[in-house]
Amino acid sequence: MSFSIIPLGVNGAFTRTGFHTNYLIRSGAENVLLDCGPIVARPLAKQGIPFIDIDTVYISHMHMDHIGGLYELAMLRYLRELPPPKIYVHAALAEPLWNNFLLGIFAHYLDRSGKATEAQRETFFDFRKIECSSTGPSEPFSLGSLTARIVPVTHIPGSPCHGLILQERVFITTDTTFNPALLERMANQFGLETIFHDCTFHESNRVVHTTYEELKSLPEDLRDLIILTHYEDEIPIPERELELRLGQEGVAYKFAVSR
Repeated sequence: MSFSIIPLGVNGAFTRTGFHTNYLIRSGAENVLLDCGPIVARPLAKQGIPFIDIDTVYISHMHMDHIGGLYELAMLRYLRELPPPKIYVHAALAEPLWNNFLLGIFAHYLDRSGKATEAQRETFFDFRKIECSSTGPSEPFSLGSLTARIVPVTHIPGSPCHGLILQERVFITTDTTFNPALLERMANQFGLETIFHDCTFHESNRVVHTTYEELKSLPEDLRDLIILTHYEDEIPIPERELELRLGQEGVAYKFAVSR
């Protein structure tokens, strides 16, 4: 038995030619989203999956390319009288995600009788809060039929962001600055097979992502695990000259459920 991780897109927040780096996790008939950007329904359609069929989402952090599609997903399911989607999120993000973002979008809506009604979170979402320390991975929890852990990473200082470990063999960093000690610790602790890693090909004084040059500096055993995502639409290095693998949009990376 196996599961697949499909980068629905491999580009950053301001892509013009591709899709945001959100992931589809497939296990048997199950489809789980890792992050839910505003145009995620399009690459899902390319996979033959109607957006309305998604009932489980993990949210890593509160940036638009990771949460902008939640309104559409919840409203589609509400209008079809389907159960609200299960939203797995770090406990510190649950209230801000609703109060600071989603509530403002839903505000007043027309209920099924046509009456204007003040939105309540439970009408549209089934939040599943995950506890995690600031120093290491969470305890394992079930994400559909798979075992998962969240891992704190640093993206914007003061704003929680968490990567995801699946079946204790694949690490998806989500958006993160460079942290070689964390990568080495997770690889050793779990015997990782693959790391889907955030990457930018441009240097900046606003350090919120990991650069390609930083990733090149890793030991060979870690470099061999890495698949690059969240990179620019156009990269300045020919692919044949890259020392690390580029993630491919829409490609299913398959892994055995058990070792």
